[in-house]
Amino acid sequence: MKPSASPRLYWLSALTAAALFMGGLREPASAAWFMVALWGAVILADGGVDLRRAGPWTALAAWSLLSALMNPAAGPEGLASSARYWAAAAFFVCAASTPGFDRFLRGLLLAAGSAGAAVLFYERLAGLAPSGILPPNPNYTAALAGAAAVLLFSGALSSSGRRRLLLAAWGLALAASLAALNSRGALLAAWVSSVWLLFSGGRRRAGAALLAAPFLAAFLLPQNWLDGLLKLSDPHAYRRLDIWRSALSAFADRPVSGWGPGAFRHAFELFKFPAFNGISFFGHSTVHAHSEPLQLLAETGLPGAAAYLWGFWYFFGRSVRPALAAASLFLFVQSAVDGIFMAWALQLLMLASLAAAGETPAGEARNSSLFFAEFSAERLARVLPAMAAAALAAGSWQWQARHAAGTACAYSGGAPRVRAECASSALRFSPYREGLHLARAEALAAWSGSAAAGAAAAEAGLESLPGSVFLHYRAAGFYISGGAAGRAEELLKKALYLEPNFVRARLSLAELYESSGRKGAASAERELAGKAAALAGSAVSPYDRELTSRGPLWKRTGATTASTRE
Repeated sequence: MKPSASPRLYWLSALTAAALFMGGLREPASAAWFMVALWGAVILADGGVDLRRAGPWTALAAWSLLSALMNPAAGPEGLASSARYWAAAAFFVCAASTPGFDRFLRGLLLAAGSAGAAVLFYERLAGLAPSGILPPNPNYTAALAGAAAVLLFSGALSSSGRRRLLLAAWGLALAASLAALNSRGALLAAWVSSVWLLFSGGRRRAGAALLAAPFLAAFLLPQNWLDGLLKLSDPHAYRRLDIWRSALSAFADRPVSGWGPGAFRHAFELFKFPAFNGISFFGHSTVHAHSEPLQLLAETGLPGAAAYLWGFWYFFGRSVRPALAAASLFLFVQSAVDGIFMAWALQLLMLASLAAAGETPAGEARNSSLFFAEFSAERLARVLPAMAAAALAAGSWQWQARHAAGTACAYSGGAPRVRAECASSALRFSPYREGLHLARAEALAAWSGSAAAGAAAAEAGLESLPGSVFLHYRAAGFYISGGAAGRAEELLKKALYLEPNFVRARLSLAELYESSGRKGAASAERELAGKAAALAGSAVSPYDRELTSRGPLWKRTGATTASTRE
């Protein structure tokens, strides 16, 4: 008689499916609700979880918490990111010890991947901008379609007759959606995982042929095909390599502790690169290194990245279900060259595939109420760590809410003294937020009635953000008000070195030149400002629009200012 499914299978399956339908858990609010449901199920329905069974994933979670504590500037975001790693470790343990979860996961991957491929094909045929079923980034959907494709290829290799043809055709259709999207990361992941499937299944000749296929195609395909496939004609197609170099520079600066979980966006401000996009040079920002190993290397240092790589290969090497192992390998490879784990649900799917690919230990899926009379040291060891991890998540959310309130206070229309104090307090845990530095400088200048106080605050901000053109510009404005034209000219020239098409900086520099009798230089600056202002039509980002605007550079709220980059 077939054994009945455990209650854990039902709630774990429901949570896994919900993670995709909640926008891939990209937004903090959806991730928070997911963790509420996960920890509630783990503690109340399952009586806790033995986090030791997650091995390296628990080590990664523990180190992420230490990294957050060693980097107080990471603030509440650091603790929130660490809370995700703890939840991921618990999710992995539950997935690895739930009989029948592998069958559900196969169905979910096939359904989501097929739906995603259909949407990608439709968008391509209709001439729409691709977004997939997890907008805005179509690579999230490509990850689902690719993982499902290798799942089908594995099934085709172990089948025969019509079933093999059907599975192979289905897999090829999903793989074709990756080619239609021209997702280089997904195509690389499909190639690597397919080669592994062939070699691990004993099909060495076919594996060698597939391994050599891309290199052979590079010689045989027409040049224009290769240009399209590799996006060689797109000047921004390989900026990812520059982002990786920035991540390595951030790691070299803090090789052990990293910058703190979730803090890559701040580290990038110090190590970003000049990239001309038609208007701006240094105005690009990113929250992700577009590579999960490099992201962890920059944020949690060498110990965090090593725990992540160790965790994957440790459990991958112990897999007994090749199809799900191949799906996890696909997601791992794509995440190594793309920022798909910004959608946290995809990271959970990789962990779920990795866990379900292993052999489920007998008798692991225990379910009981948390409240019972009999005391058990083993039960206590399962419940207390889970409750501590849930408390960490709740505490980080509370801290985030308080921090957000303090930030809003800094941008409010209240008294200058209050705004200055709020900005100073918020900057203790967000020292790389340009808008807070600008708001603090404005508030201090208004409170003291001295342009020198504003200039000093703006210069202090430049110590944390030396690449901020707007802090250079605002500091120059304070110096002009205080009569220090020499220092103002230095700052405006630095701002224009960082962003040559910064219209208001050009006009301000022209005024300085004219006031000192350098009329020829002033005329040249005004001519360059006119040319830069003409680029306003191609300004697609708020940052670029600020550069080319002749109007107010900052949006005013009451008596203070806040950068539109916030």
